[in-house]
Amino acid sequence: MNCYRRVFELSDIDKSNDKVRQKATHFIQNWNWYLSGLLAVLALFFYTFLPDIESKAQHGDFVAGFASALAFIWLIASFNQQKAELGLQRNELAMQRAAIEEQSKAMAVSAEYDLLSGCMLEIDNFQRELEKTPNTVNSINEISIALTDGVKYWKTILESTDPEVISEAYMKWTPIEISAHSFTKAYVSACNRYFDFKQLDVTASDDPIAYVIQNESSIRKIPQIGNYAGMAYVIANFLSTTEPGLKKISLAGSCALSLSSNNAMFETEYINGLIKYIKDRDGDFPKIYAKFRASEVSEKYEV
Repeated sequence: MNCYRRVFELSDIDKSNDKVRQKATHFIQNWNWYLSGLLAVLALFFYTFLPDIESKAQHGDFVAGFASALAFIWLIASFNQQKAELGLQRNELAMQRAAIEEQSKAMAVSAEYDLLSGCMLEIDNFQRELEKTPNTVNSINEISIALTDGVKYWKTILESTDPEVISEAYMKWTPIEISAHSFTKAYVSACNRYFDFKQLDVTASDDPIAYVIQNESSIRKIPQIGNYAGMAYVIANFLSTTEPGLKKISLAGSCALSLSSNNAMFETEYINGLIKYIKDRDGDFPKIYAKFRASEVSEKYEV
């Protein structure tokens, strides 16, 4: 029981101390009023009970002295009030600054989210296009595997002289190569969008394949998009290292399709560009090329 009594006593003491603190705070905040009142009482007292104040000049001096003291008190009070108001303004400015910083951070997070969403949308759109197109590649994850498996068509395309056989193999390989190039292009577009927004320095290149290879380490650091960096690098590296063979395959397929249809199915500039590339590199043309050159179709291409 004594313990409980002691607790109650301490509680009463705390309440009493709170009241004292409240009264002290109230007095400090209104000290100018209390001091002015005290000065007024003292002035009234001296004016009433001091009989030697007789002349008007003395009355005037008395009033002037009282007014001066009162003005000095309110001058200090005004200074303190302005000081307190400036302190409040500083606090408000600090709070506003903090709010603006928080708002800026929130806007930055929102902008980052919108940026990444836009980048991922480009990749998602490409994935949806793959799903719509009936071919051997229906998913981004299948492209690198399809490239490796599709190499089996190369021998037929490069070594056969039968336009029908080559055309069939070429039509199986072409969607795979197109998917690889299209993915690389879409992926680079998404990466460029991120790098441009962030104003990051990367190695510029008009060739998507070279861009992926040269900026692989930077691409891996991009949130979400970086998850595709390894796959993009594998695809780009494959297309880069096999470029001479791919040019020959394109020429062989173009020759075979043109011979099968007995018509110029491709642009003359495209065919001549492939021929020039192979001639400048090693001059090792696919076997169907000789048959193509001996046909009337080649005349339509002005080869």
